[in-house]
Amino acid sequence: MYTNFVENEELDLIRLDAEYYQPDMVAVTRKLRDNPYSYDVLGNLVSKMKDGPGGWAVSTDDYTDTGVPVLRGVNISDATIDLDDCVFISQEKHKELDKHKVLRGDIVISVRGTVGRAAVFDDQQYDEASINAAIVRMRPTGKIDPYFLVAFLNCYYGRKQTERISNGAVQINMNLTETASNLVPTPPQEIQEAIGRRVKMLNFLRRKVDALYDSILRDAESVVEGSLDADQLLEETKQVEEWLAANPLPEPNERQDK
Repeated sequence: MYTNFVENEELDLIRLDAEYYQPDMVAVTRKLRDNPYSYDVLGNLVSKMKDGPGGWAVSTDDYTDTGVPVLRGVNISDATIDLDDCVFISQEKHKELDKHKVLRGDIVISVRGTVGRAAVFDDQQYDEASINAAIVRMRPTGKIDPYFLVAFLNCYYGRKQTERISNGAVQINMNLTETASNLVPTPPQEIQEAIGRRVKMLNFLRRKVDALYDSILRDAESVVEGSLDADQLLEETKQVEEWLAANPLPEPNERQDK
C-alpha cells in the first residue's frame, strides 16, 4: 500500500480526496509558496471575476452566424484567443447577459473540461464578447500585468495548480471560489512587463502568420481563377521580405533554449 505524508498546515479540510495530495501536486503548491518573490491569491489581483451563464440563460438555439462572439474553452489555446471556431449571439441577447460581458483587455480562463487555459481578450475586430459556462472572466486592476498573469496560468506550475484545485466526478471543473484561490507569484513590475510584452509579441506574430497564410491561399486560388493581380502580389511579397529583413528569424539549427 502506498502512503503519502503531508504537513498539518498543508491539509485542507474541504479537500480530503487522495488526488489532491499526490506528491507532484503538493510539490507545486510548495514551490509557489517558496518562490523567490512574493505571491498572492488570484482573487486579490483581479476584479469582477464572473463565470458564464448556465443553460437556463442561453442555449444553442440562441447562437447566430454573426453578432457578438461567445468565448468557449475551444477558443482559448496557448495564451491566445482564436475565434475561427466561434459561435455568436445577437446584440439583444448580449445585453440580457450583460453581467457576463467580456471587454477588450479582460482575462479569461477555462474552468470546465480542459481547465486552466488562459488568455487576454485583445481581439482587433471585436470590442466585447460573451462567455459560456466553461469560462471565467477577470478584469485587470493594475495589481498585476495581465499578460504576465496569462503566461503564468499557462505555464507548468499554473496548469498543475489548476489541475489540483479542479474536481468533479463526471467533468472536471473549477468554480469561482476555487478559481480565486489560485496562487500567483508577483515578481517586480519590470519582470512582469517583460514577460507580458513577449506574450503580446507572440500574439502579434501569430496574427501576422495567419494573415500571410490566408493571403497565400487566396493568391494560389486566383491563379486557377485567372484573377491574380501580379503587381500586387510582387509588392506584397516585397513588403514581407523587407519586414523579415528588419526582423530576422533565427537559423533553424540555432538553439533557442540557451
